[in-house]
Amino acid sequence: MPSPIAHMAAGYVVFEFARARIRDAGHSIVRLCILFAGAIGLSLLPDMDSIAGILAKDFGRYHNNLTHSFSMGVAASLLVAAGALIVDRKRVAQWAILALICYELHVLMDFFTVGRGVMIFWPISLNRWEPPIKLFYGLHWSDGWISHKHFWTLLNELAFAAILIGGTRWLKRRRSA
Repeated sequence: MPSPIAHMAAGYVVFEFARARIRDAGHSIVRLCILFAGAIGLSLLPDMDSIAGILAKDFGRYHNNLTHSFSMGVAASLLVAAGALIVDRKRVAQWAILALICYELHVLMDFFTVGRGVMIFWPISLNRWEPPIKLFYGLHWSDGWISHKHFWTLLNELAFAAILIGGTRWLKRRRSA
């Protein structure tokens, strides 16, 4: 699975595209900070199952199971929409879409990572699915916290983040020119 570096980079890109709409509506820096924290947090949300894996000292049993499915992304989106009904009624749909995009991007990124596959269609199928082409080397927790393999993960994901963030900034400059 990609490390938080790649997932946060994807969340940042979603934030930048959502930010353009909010800024056009003339909202404050506080709303932008909430949007940023929301996009980053939602991009990391599927990995909350790793807490149970770390506590139980059985990472593989808990991590990358049902939380890494499209259906859980829909569930997370509905929960965010319910929260937005209470806090920001005017933007329920925007928050739900933001949650869905951030969550599903995480699932897709994990799908394209070297590893055991992703239960992408849970609960319809308990099979783990893998693509023929992998984009991410991913973290190899079974090798421990300190491993030379983590260097390749870091290199791969810093390049991914640089391309993603650089491309987003380039697009923003082109749009404003």
